[in-house]
Amino acid sequence: DSFGGCWLDKAFKFTQLQTSSNFYQFSDLMISNYPLHPSKNQILDYLRKYINKYDLLENVRFNSLLIDINWNKNFKFWTIQYMNDNKRQYITAKYISICTGILNKPKNPNISQLTKFKGKIYHSSQLSDNNLPKIKNQDVLIIGNGATGLDLACEMCKTSNITVLYR
Repeated sequence: DSFGGCWLDKAFKFTQLQTSSNFYQFSDLMISNYPLHPSKNQILDYLRKYINKYDLLENVRFNSLLIDINWNKNFKFWTIQYMNDNKRQYITAKYISICTGILNKPKNPNISQLTKFKGKIYHSSQLSDNNLPKIKNQDVLIIGNGATGLDLACEMCKTSNITVLYR
């Protein structure tokens, strides 16, 4: 159980922030001592500093299923009902951030001609630093045009012919 989302699970060791870091920082904690386009580890370090600054982990509920959430306009707080470890739980909060992990499941297109591609086919969401293929002089099709897919294509094009499929 940890924070970091795509930066933790989907970014590669060679991944860098593609926008300027000053557009990617919280207003109450500046990104400092990092290059204009920080690396994956630098972004995770920045997030860790922010979480520690405000002691946010004590209020995080990892691996939970949100059942119901309601705003109480009289008392000005949220009432949240969720399941964790097969137990129904209730909490109230002034602020919430729902991090559902919508980018962690691949969306494979239904393309009948895809089987005619003679090279290797990879979906960007199915690869990580642990299973990154070693390719050289191959035709490769990368499905996925998010930041991770583009990072992957840029890295793989150093040694192979890359085609990126996006919708």
